[in-house]
Amino acid sequence: MAGRQPSLAFDKYVEPLQRTVSCVTDAVFSHGGYSAGKAHALTLARGVPVPLAGKRGLSIVVSQNYEIVQVQDKVRGPWKIHTLEYIYTLRNSDGPLLAYHWHPTRRVVTPHLHLYQSEFPKCHFPTGRMSLEEVLRMTIEDLEVKPIRKDWEAVLRVCQDAHEQYRTWPTSTPVQS
Repeated sequence: MAGRQPSLAFDKYVEPLQRTVSCVTDAVFSHGGYSAGKAHALTLARGVPVPLAGKRGLSIVVSQNYEIVQVQDKVRGPWKIHTLEYIYTLRNSDGPLLAYHWHPTRRVVTPHLHLYQSEFPKCHFPTGRMSLEEVLRMTIEDLEVKPIRKDWEAVLRVCQDAHEQYRTWPTSTPVQS
């Protein structure tokens, strides 16, 4: 998302993320500022695990690093948020259960999944880049997290559509048989 000022670009970026998490929690994002060209942290509930409703006793930790960069977009504005990395972790009472990571400046540069409570807790299972909307949809549909909004499906769809419209990385391509 782009804006006419760094702070407006950030607001346009974080608003759909906040709407996305509102499907499962009232927790809010905190951030590291609006200085252009500098890495900042964006965390849900200041990085504290947020309990999720449902019978599995799950919680979530959401963090991203971002920078505000100048772009040549005269229609939307000269400032854009560039995601530098993300970590979306689901926890249960035993600790981290699974986590989607993308941190291209570290040893494993491709997007991947960790299954911490498995035989392979240190394995980096390859994935495509994951949006927060995709992760939350999976928690609701597959892990039986109870949404706190009745319109959660529509909210996730609208926020995912907005994300896909403005992202600069390609969508995953299904394997053809």
